[in-house]
Formats: sequence, C-alpha cells, structure tokens
Amino acid sequence: MALPVGYFPCTQDPPKGEHVARMIDEIIEQAEACEQVGFDGFFFTEHHQQEDGYLPAPVLMAGLVGVRTKRIKVGTCVLLAPLYHPVRLAEDIAVVDQATKGRFITAAGIAYQPGDFAAFGVNPKQRVGRTEEVVEVLRKAWTGQPFSHTSKYHTIDNVRVTPMPYQAGGPPIWMAGWVPEGIARAGRMADGWIADPIQSLPVIKEYTRQYREAAAAAGRKPFVCLMRDCVIGDTWQACEDKSAMTMVTHRWYHSFGAYAPDKYLEDVKRSEDLTFAQVAKDRLIAGSPAECLEQLQMWQAEIKPDYLMLRMRQLGDPPQAEALRDIRLFGEHVIPKLSRAPRGARRNARTTFPMTQTDDLTPPLVYGVGDTSFRAAGGEPGLRALVEDFYACMDARLFARTIRAMHPVDLTLAKDKLCLFLCGWLNGPKRYQAKYGEISIPGTHAHLAIGTAERDAWLACMREALSAQPYEPAFRDYLLTALAKPAARVCNCP
Repeated sequence: MALPVGYFPCTQDPPKGEHVARMIDEIIEQAEACEQVGFDGFFFTEHHQQEDGYLPAPVLMAGLVGVRTKRIKVGTCVLLAPLYHPVRLAEDIAVVDQATKGRFITAAGIAYQPGDFAAFGVNPKQRVGRTEEVVEVLRKAWTGQPFSHTSKYHTIDNVRVTPMPYQAGGPPIWMAGWVPEGIARAGRMADGWIADPIQSLPVIKEYTRQYREAAAAAGRKPFVCLMRDCVIGDTWQACEDKSAMTMVTHRWYHSFGAYAPDKYLEDVKRSEDLTFAQVAKDRLIAGSPAECLEQLQMWQAEIKPDYLMLRMRQLGDPPQAEALRDIRLFGEHVIPKLSRAPRGARRNARTTFPMTQTDDLTPPLVYGVGDTSFRAAGGEPGLRALVEDFYACMDARLFARTIRAMHPVDLTLAKDKLCLFLCGWLNGPKRYQAKYGEISIPGTHAHLAIGTAERDAWLACMREALSAQPYEPAFRDYLLTALAKPAARVCNCP
C-alpha cells in the first residue's frame, strides 16, 4: 500500500500574535495545496495563552480546513486531552466528522507545558488519569447509546451524545507517547501511536518495538505514525540556509531535556552549540527531494510506519510563498515515489499495488480483481472527490461546453449518480442500483447527441480530474483506459 503523508502546519504568529487572521488564511491555503499534490491529511495541535498567538482550538481548525477541502483527512495531532470535558469533546468531534463526511482523526496527548494546565486550573499530576478517561468516554459516547461513566473528574450520568459521528463507532483515536509509559498506554488503549518528531532513528526504532509489543499484548493491531521535521529545498545548502527556525525549535527541545540519549548528540554540552548537521543526521528529513526520498526509504525499511506526519514550517518560517513551494516540491517529487513498491517487491505482468510495508509475504493486489480498484480510488469518499473535480473541470473548460450543456444547472444529482455508478463499476458496493435502480449506459444517454468529440471532451475532463487525485500513476492510467469503454458505449452519432 501507499505510505500516506500528513501535514502539520505552524500555528504560531511570532512574536506578538498580531497577524492571526492572516496566519489562518495561510494555513487554509497550505491545506488546499496539500490536497492538490497528494498529501493524505492535515493536522493541528494546541497550546494556550502564548504571546505569539499559538492557536488553542485544534478541533475547530480541523473543521475549518475540512469544509475548505474535499478529500484530505483532518484532525488533531495532538489535542491536550487532560484539558477537556470528554462529553463536550465527543460532541465537537462528532460534528466535525459529520461535516467532513468521515474524514476526522482524533489524536490525543497528555500535555506537558505547565502554562497549559494553569490556564484551565488542571493539576498536572492528574494528566494520565484524565487522558485515559477522555479516551474511554469518547468510545462510549460515539456508540450513540446513553451511558454513564464513573469519573474522578466529571459527572457523567445517563448521557447520550448527539449527533453520532459520521464514521461508525467514531473516528480513530491515536495517542502520542514519548516515554515507555506513554508508549505502553498507546499500545493498550489507542488505534495508533504517534512517534515524537525529535528522537533519532535508533531511539524511534526501539520505541516502535515497545509499542508493537504493547499493542499485541492488548490484542490491538499496531499502527505507527512516524512524525518528522522536514526541511526540503533544491539543494542541501539551500536547506541549511533556511533552517534557522527549525534550529530554534530543536535547541529549545534540547534545553528542555526532551532528547533521549543517543550517539549523535552525546558530545553536545550546550543547546546553543547544536548544529543543523547534527540534528539532521538520522533525525530530520532534509535536503533535495531525492535526498528526502532516500532518507524516508531508510525510515521505511527500519521502522515500517503506517503513516508519515511532516512538520515543514517552524515559527512562521519559511514565508508563505516558500512554504507553498515546499509543499508542492514534496508532493510532486517525493510522495509519488513513496507510493511505489519497495525494491525487490514481487510484481507480475498486470497492473498491481505495491506490497505492503508491514508484511513482505503479502502478495500484490491486482487492479480489477475483487474490490482492489474501489479501494485504490479511496472508496466512496475518494470517488466523490474525483467526481467533484471532474464536474469542476467541466464547468471551467471551454472544450467541455457542449457536454456541460447536456447537464442541469444543479449538478447535485448528476454527481451522486456518477459517484455511485463508479462505486459499483469498480467492484465496490452496488449503491447506484440500491438507490436508483438498474442502469443501461446506452439507454440512459440515448436522448442526447453524443459523438466522438463529446466522448473525447468527457475523457479530457476525467483525465484532468484524475491528475488531481493522490493516485498511483499506474492506477490513473488504468482507470482512464477502463473508463474509455463506457464512454465509447454512449456514442450514438458521428
């Protein structure tokens, strides 16, 4: 399978938080760029009462981005669980999950900055118990049934949370863990573990082993989210030249005592002596697209992550234009290659998926067999995104005026029908038939004058829409070739 890549934006406006509205506009623009170039998700954290205006509302921000995008997942990474009343949190997340039609991911942490606890009058010594309670209550709340929960911190008696989330049972819950106790907690309670962004490869490899053992002991399927800081540019020197704010962040972590002991930094006695070269080695993802890809392939081989989370902007730097360029550079030149099979993976002569990163004995899946094509397209949410882009192209392109005129002004029904048709046509659920009855492609279009020019315009719109999706190039080619067949069947005039 492809390695999904999430983006973690900078939500600080240093030094005084005087341009927060502009920062939010920039964040939304970054999210739209991420969606265009193949990122899988966009995630927010929180801190409170900071002078630089650090955004304190990750669920709200995820919702704002969610309604401005169509495909990418949105969520928290991480929300500070001890600071929330779990029932209110369950409600807020359920609303955003409904608004985004099931694109929300919940990731929680126990918090660590004294100021965050002080702002809400929460005793830091309670952070573990409060975090575990939040996870327990979220799962109960998202069943849609009334429940009570014996709590040290809140009164929860015969409560029924409405609305229910869009995702059955609620969004997945990931947990961060930087120390053995937190890693074990994630394995025991969560649907996934987020590896912290600052430790070196040997440390993360050992943490990953601990997490997978804890998940197995709890009967949970492990899911590893590898989080990294990334500095990408045309050359290594260009990356070093723009690394100042990344180094400010890492020197702060070093001074805070957040680094686990490792061989890379054992000679660094003062945080101000920490260099970019020292931090980058087996820790950052840094350099040209080719260098970033090589480093990530090493992490894939050593850690076998299920998800990658990248932080590419620190303390408002680089400026927005360069931040957008970095997103495009990574999305266009690294993400497609991360989706390829690892070297030595078995292939046959037919179009296939890459082998999974977690089980080298898993045979490759073949497009057109079972529901592999439906899953490769991202299921129904992925197909809805494709259909939205298809009709947006039809609205915008002069060459498509004739076929656009064959549709009503309001495309809501047409979009739904095309999406549900594609679900069944790709061997997914037969939702078109269940909702609209049987379909005859030639018969449905018999009243329209459709020739080769109209067919070619339809396929050109589909080609453009496919190019906007985070699909494997081979799958795009496969799908366009396959769609040419029903497109040809509707032709009824020269």
